[in-house]
Amino acid sequence: MGRMYSAVFEGVAVSAAQDFFEVNAPADAVVVLPGGAGSLDEFFEVLTWRQLGLHDKPVIVLNIAGFWDPLLKLVDHVIDQGFAAPDLRGYITVADTVDAAMRALRDARSARSISAE
Repeated sequence: MGRMYSAVFEGVAVSAAQDFFEVNAPADAVVVLPGGAGSLDEFFEVLTWRQLGLHDKPVIVLNIAGFWDPLLKLVDHVIDQGFAAPDLRGYITVADTVDAAMRALRDARSARSISAE
């Protein structure tokens, strides 16, 4: 019974990662909006893939009214305790307003256009 569950779980995980790359291939960036457990899961998954070099898209955190401040402090704490390299924080762009997020998206798109030439 444990083997069957393990096999199913592995299939779902691979499918989720594959779906992300297929759906988001043309995207210029990943924007993390305020949300719950699903948003947290996707944030850490995308951040980990960025750290591993599986994608080069900016990870933009829309931090309206400081919603994600505890998350950003957690990332800093993990780095400070030596469990992640300091460059992990560099993969995260924090935008405190929608306008700032739009600027970050334009910058990401411009950078991707320049690197494609």
